[in-house]
Amino acid sequence: MASHQSESRHLLGQSDEFNTMFWNLFGNRSAAYLFGGTLCGLIGGGYSTYITYAYTDGYKRHLNMEGEHFPSGHVYWPPSVSNMVSDTNSPPGKVWLCFMVTSAFMTMISQYPFYMRNVYTGDARFMPCLAPCLTRCCPKGIFTMMTARTYFPQIGMLMVALVHTAPANVWSPAQNSTIYFHTGGAVLWIGVTLYAEFYTLQVSKVAVVGKLERWLRWACVVLAVVSSSFYFFNQIFSPGDLGLCCDVSYKTVTMATVDKARANGAYAIAEQDLALME
Repeated sequence: MASHQSESRHLLGQSDEFNTMFWNLFGNRSAAYLFGGTLCGLIGGGYSTYITYAYTDGYKRHLNMEGEHFPSGHVYWPPSVSNMVSDTNSPPGKVWLCFMVTSAFMTMISQYPFYMRNVYTGDARFMPCLAPCLTRCCPKGIFTMMTARTYFPQIGMLMVALVHTAPANVWSPAQNSTIYFHTGGAVLWIGVTLYAEFYTLQVSKVAVVGKLERWLRWACVVLAVVSSSFYFFNQIFSPGDLGLCCDVSYKTVTMATVDKARANGAYAIAEQDLALME
């Protein structure tokens, strides 16, 4: 298994010492970029969530569109991560956009599947089941598993970060038409990563994976699948469907709404209402 990989990674016309030095140099560089990209992703997701949950004392989180406290007595919580970071001018949105875009580019630059033995899968095709159909037009295939793992999830991450969703109160036919790209990006980001990881751990005869590492990576795959399924379930059912508090109710904004917010002293809410009317 290791010898097959060593042969595929050998630079023709160069000594073994040079090859070892070459792959160590590029492997270290790849690991550094991957670490930086992963760290940026954790900061982008973690800190934007922290801002949302830590700063709940802002009065705008307690007041509805008329400048009054929510009848439920609870502050407003975004129904999804996409909703939480949809406004790129908000604190969570700015942090998310900055670090997720940086993470995507650093991970692409790392090209880690080509330099790390535990994810190196050789010439394996991305979709082996389609190989018979593509033999005539593309004898060598279209994408290898490593190419797909290097670029597809990161392209998906960029699509999620840059093609924003919008709260239900500002939906429009044009806005709705972009949701395909946002959702498609999420599928690329999470789906391709899980598919490539499953192939590496279950099918590949080339990747060099230790026993403990294999168990840990399988645990991460299972955790990711369970978390994704739970998130998907929560997007289908609202709190009211499950007998929980509380659904978000969206109403049409009028000048009467703006005037009432101003009368209640909620001038920032009134400005938001005016923006929604445009």
